[in-house]
Amino acid sequence: MNQRRIAWKVSHADPTIASVRYRCLIPIRHLGENFTSRFYARNDSIDFSEPLAAVVFVKSFTDWDYRLLKQARKKGVPVYIDLCDNIFDRPPKKIQSKDGEFKKMLDNFRLMASEATGVITTGKILADRIRAEIGSSTPIFIIPDGLEDSDDVTFSQVTCSRQRRTWMFDHGWKWIITAVVPRTLKSLLNTIRTPGKRVYRLVRAHVRSLFWPHRQALQTAPTNIVRAAAQDEKAKIPSNAKRLLWFGHTGIPGTFGLTDLLDIRDALGSLSKKYELVLVVISNNYQRYAELIEPNFPIPTLYKDWSIDSIERNIRECDVTLVPNPLNKFSLAKSPNRTLLSLAQGVPVVATKTPALETFDDCVYFNDWEGGISAYLDNPELRDNHVRQAKQLIHENYAGSAIGRHWARLFEGRLVSI
Repeated sequence: MNQRRIAWKVSHADPTIASVRYRCLIPIRHLGENFTSRFYARNDSIDFSEPLAAVVFVKSFTDWDYRLLKQARKKGVPVYIDLCDNIFDRPPKKIQSKDGEFKKMLDNFRLMASEATGVITTGKILADRIRAEIGSSTPIFIIPDGLEDSDDVTFSQVTCSRQRRTWMFDHGWKWIITAVVPRTLKSLLNTIRTPGKRVYRLVRAHVRSLFWPHRQALQTAPTNIVRAAAQDEKAKIPSNAKRLLWFGHTGIPGTFGLTDLLDIRDALGSLSKKYELVLVVISNNYQRYAELIEPNFPIPTLYKDWSIDSIERNIRECDVTLVPNPLNKFSLAKSPNRTLLSLAQGVPVVATKTPALETFDDCVYFNDWEGGISAYLDNPELRDNHVRQAKQLIHENYAGSAIGRHWARLFEGRLVSI
């Protein structure tokens, strides 16, 4: 059987980047036996020595990517651009802080999309926004984010580690100069007081991620902060307390992320008159949590550092997951992956209703924070029924096999554009 060869290009071979996992590595893993994939990152050159069925650029829109796109089109290879975030409506301050980085990415995206075979995105809201940016000449396809399980996580870590090793050995001293030296210097500048220890930890983590990906500790908060949070857990959580969970990227204050919780603060305060509650926050910036959340909530809060290796276990330890959304132009296009992950771990969800969550109309409480949380805490049978129904929907629409079929249909020319 002749396998179709697919080249996937990302910006960095980093398994902590959600788009790398959800939009590249999970599809690679589940595409099926009719396909074989090659994974590229940074300034890799794509191997065109054998025929390719397609090249997919996953949220990677640099001048180098555009040159690769031109090479592919010259050889008659279909090219797809995958975009899972609304990069068009970020706050102006965020764009300015990156010295034009976002503007350059936008310009390259528009340029690449104008010459691509098609653009792929996660849902209709973002598809409509992309259409407004690129016009009607390029087809747009919808493939949702899928459910990520522990095997997907392991596959992502191993695949990224393998790609980084290949890049390192292929580039020799260039790897030292372009990757290791800048990161080491940055670490030195950021930790003047104890540079030796910090550099040692940086090098050790990098070596581990290259050669022992299954031991990779993908934590982002300083070790002493994580340890302090763990020590506080028993003190902050009485044995009879119900754990409400929020997890996600710290985000951009007022646009998405931690500050979404401020919208439901009063509802949680009202519920605390009836229940012993604690809000568990799993994120990637303890300092931001300590500034925005801890002093501003009417119930006890507990911070845990996000880790790709521990998130499933941490979810299962909680009673209800909260997914508030401020419904602005940027956050409205968010995918359902946090809801999927929570429900798959057996934890019910109360959320702001967005287009991405419409599949779960009958098994998630929407926009009723007090009523939804109370219903799940008071009625275990309802909780179990909703979780069971949600798991069936996830299996049918978002499991790895379902996502793999979507991508296979795209490459076979059978996926219909919107």
